[in-house]
Amino acid sequence: MPPSISLRPATMDDAGILLDWVNQPDSLAHKLKTTKPIEADQHSAWLAGALESEACLLWILEAEGRPVGQVRFQKTDGSRWNIDIYIDAACRGSGAAQYAIRTAAGLLALREPSAILQADVKAVNQASLKLFDRLGFTMEQAGPDYSTFFVRIGDIK
Repeated sequence: MPPSISLRPATMDDAGILLDWVNQPDSLAHKLKTTKPIEADQHSAWLAGALESEACLLWILEAEGRPVGQVRFQKTDGSRWNIDIYIDAACRGSGAAQYAIRTAAGLLALREPSAILQADVKAVNQASLKLFDRLGFTMEQAGPDYSTFFVRIGDIK
């Protein structure tokens, strides 16, 4: 894991870096819904709403004070929260994604101890498949394009 890694809540000041990350070709290739670049105005409006919503928790991962990724939990229904994560290419394979999800899950557990985290992962996204397996997620549904995994928040490894 990179030295001096931390997680902090996202703000509107992060709009530029979040837009850059969501529009990266590797990010778009692994998204289920967003497959084309997002316009800045559309993204800013989404981010403002997300930051105001109780159903969306968004954090920025920093290494040595520099943004290197994001993790978002979006409440879907009941106690389910869908995960979206992006780690800058320079930090991939360092354990940063595991740190981000574990830390964010700990923060969510304080608020909603019975939460269930859900990850919808494209079949071609081997790194994410391995990540969620290492964290103790269980496959709930397998499809031809993507699979759904879940874990109770207290069972994250």
